[in-house]
Amino acid sequence: MSQEKHWNYTKDIVRTSISGVCAANPYLKYIESERVVYNSHSPENGEEKVTVVSGGGSGHEPLHLGFVGDALLDVAVAGSIFASPSVKQVLSGIHSKPF
Repeated sequence: MSQEKHWNYTKDIVRTSISGVCAANPYLKYIESERVVYNSHSPENGEEKVTVVSGGGSGHEPLHLGFVGDALLDVAVAGSIFASPSVKQVLSGIHSKPF
């Protein structure tokens, strides 16, 4: 059996994973310092919308940020590997999206 690794498991694995998903979708914006991803696409015709924020521990990317998009989550906050995001990160996520 091969011992070859398919991922470069370093301290940057979460940042690298999130950056890759954001690079594939032009509407996703990434606040790297807080590991916050948000949908920058505005609702059409000035519609009002409830902003939906979710998050959780990293390690299963693109788990939460895979659901960020129109008619889905507006903001995803990624914690450390298998750890929830901090209050500071969640607040940053809440404030990232204009209400």
